[in-house]
Amino acid sequence: MTESVNTAFDVPIFWVNCSITMAPLVYIPMSFVATFMFNNMRRDTVLRIAGVIQILGAVCRMCAAINGSFWWIFAGSLILAGSAPFGFNAISIIANVWFGDA
Repeated sequence: MTESVNTAFDVPIFWVNCSITMAPLVYIPMSFVATFMFNNMRRDTVLRIAGVIQILGAVCRMCAAINGSFWWIFAGSLILAGSAPFGFNAISIIANVWFGDA
């Protein structure tokens, strides 16, 4: 995967690996943001915000197909990685509300 992206976009392998490994690195700080938002906002509002963030990340990645720049993929991956904690935290929060202490 790394070699094919390196060849297709002519970028150093370091940046390709950074775009792959940024998801776990971005998850930790964004998890705190997602938890704060879930505690202070309505759940549906937070999930809508997460959906908009995911759409923005997908649009950035689609721009790479239009102009052939790797940096659109990098930016889109970063944005998409930032939206992941909202979905993962929502699962546990909704399950906790639904199956709370009986």
